[in-house]
Amino acid sequence: MLKRLLHLLKPQAWLLVVLIITAALPAHAQDEWDIQMQEGMFNFEYSDDLKGYIVSPNRYSDFNWDANEVNMLEVPSKRLKDGKPVVGLQGFEYYERLMDILFDENCQVKYIGNNCFKGCTSIWNIENFPSTIETIGDYAFYGCSSITEINLPDTLTYIGISAFEKCTSLQSITLPKSLKEIREYAFKECTGLTEVTFENGVDFYADNYYYYGFCNNVFWGCTNLSKVTLPKDTPGRFIIPAGTFGYCSNLRSIEFPVNTGRIEQMAFYRSGLETLDLTNITWEEPFYLQGLYTFAACENLTTVKANGKVQFDGLYIFQDCKKLETVTFSRRDKDDDYTVMSPDIFKYCDNLRSVEFYRLKGNGYSNDMDSVFTGCKSLVSVTSVCPPEISKIGYSCFDGCESLTTLTLPQTKFVINETAFRGCKSLTSLELADLTSIDTKAFTGCTALTSIKFTNNPPTTTIENAFDEWHFNNTLIDVLDEKYSAFADDAIWQKFLKLKHPAMFAYTPVEGGYSIAKGQFALPEDFAGMLEIPTEYETGKVVAIAEGALEGLTGSTGVTRHKDLTAVGANAFAGCTGITTVISERAEPLTADASTFAEQAYSGTLTVPFGSLDAYKNLSLIHI
Repeated sequence: MLKRLLHLLKPQAWLLVVLIITAALPAHAQDEWDIQMQEGMFNFEYSDDLKGYIVSPNRYSDFNWDANEVNMLEVPSKRLKDGKPVVGLQGFEYYERLMDILFDENCQVKYIGNNCFKGCTSIWNIENFPSTIETIGDYAFYGCSSITEINLPDTLTYIGISAFEKCTSLQSITLPKSLKEIREYAFKECTGLTEVTFENGVDFYADNYYYYGFCNNVFWGCTNLSKVTLPKDTPGRFIIPAGTFGYCSNLRSIEFPVNTGRIEQMAFYRSGLETLDLTNITWEEPFYLQGLYTFAACENLTTVKANGKVQFDGLYIFQDCKKLETVTFSRRDKDDDYTVMSPDIFKYCDNLRSVEFYRLKGNGYSNDMDSVFTGCKSLVSVTSVCPPEISKIGYSCFDGCESLTTLTLPQTKFVINETAFRGCKSLTSLELADLTSIDTKAFTGCTALTSIKFTNNPPTTTIENAFDEWHFNNTLIDVLDEKYSAFADDAIWQKFLKLKHPAMFAYTPVEGGYSIAKGQFALPEDFAGMLEIPTEYETGKVVAIAEGALEGLTGSTGVTRHKDLTAVGANAFAGCTGITTVISERAEPLTADASTFAEQAYSGTLTVPFGSLDAYKNLSLIHI
């Protein structure tokens, strides 16, 4: 020890040291001299809790502490004066020339105090790091930019705030199973760190699961970190806290423990992840992606896969993932698996092409489904195996999704909010089963939307600018026959020139095909002019006109009967007083009673196939 401490003395003390050495002191005198040297060099503060001394530099001695000329520190195992152990260190911060820390082989140090070696930028060698260390305090090695390695013992339970922050030469670290708490920024901006390993079984829970000791931003800004091994066999729910791997731009992939239950905000913000596979997670309760920007701006991320119960509980979680192309949330093993969305999740993911859910759910709040896919200009399809359970298509949900063509929509009551589909210029059709309202500018810029199908009452919309003028002229509004009058009477929906009319005909299966009659909700004006009897329905032929089928259609001026028609019921055209032209494509005439047509038909024009005129003339009553 004496030889190693000589360099700590001021120049004027060297002669004294030499004299002492050459005097060949007796053993007891040598011991006394060692005690004086140690007492002069260090302060010893006894800790009742740790049952030993906490050592700090004696700045008021003859040693060169304040001159910042110390380049080696040998940590004693005991205080020579009374033989009690040294159990802690503190107060060696900002010794910029300190290069080596040598712990005595018998050292029992348990505690490295707050700020202990903070700013000691030249420390590169730590020998015999004690296997008894339990606590590394806040900022203990902050800014020790020359440390390349440190072996954390399996007695370590606590790593403090920013304990190793800016240790830019540190290359790898293994966090022992004994660790109970690792505080904020512990390894922040360790830009030389390439590998992190958590030992299996590490348990961060305390106070009966009320406290979780893995804190925020631990590896934030470790730009060269490329390999992370997370622990297996951990108790309870494993949580990746906020900011843990933010700005870890070389971290390309990571395997999550099966009991991962939550990944918090900015945990992987601007990381280098290329794929995100959460399918091995088997946590039975909902798995949460929580907070803001959890995976946002991961510029290399191309695919996301998850299954089971996944719940988004935050904003902007994948925003600005510019290379993200496919997202799949699948069923794991239960029919009640689902994915709960929250606002802004995939905002501005420019290359996102497809998103597939097993069952999509909304969060039930006022911002439900707001801006989820805003600006996803390459998005083609969003589908759900089970009908989505959402109450609305939120504000700007698909705003700017200019490639969107395929969409699975709810089958229960829902609303469409302001600008929900604005600029979806590839969207050609929608089926809106139980839509109740549409808000302003919901469909502006949807220049290819030529068909909207409704299966219930007209949705409320009092604002004309929910649609463009183009839609009023070009978009077919396909409604149920029985709902037509409700749409036709609505001030907005009646503006659509292509509001679908009710079916003209009703079809009944009969031998050989179908029989027709006027549809229950058919509009009389649709029968005006020449009436052509349809030839087919679905996969069968129309072979008959039912009794009284088209009675009273006074706007009809004529009728064309096709060649496959084999039967016409009584009074089929009774009261059709405007019919004056009958065209029959059948060579063989059918006979019927006088009530088939009104009197005018018998005094009008009959057109029959060439060579069939005599057959028709031989009938006392001609039926078409």
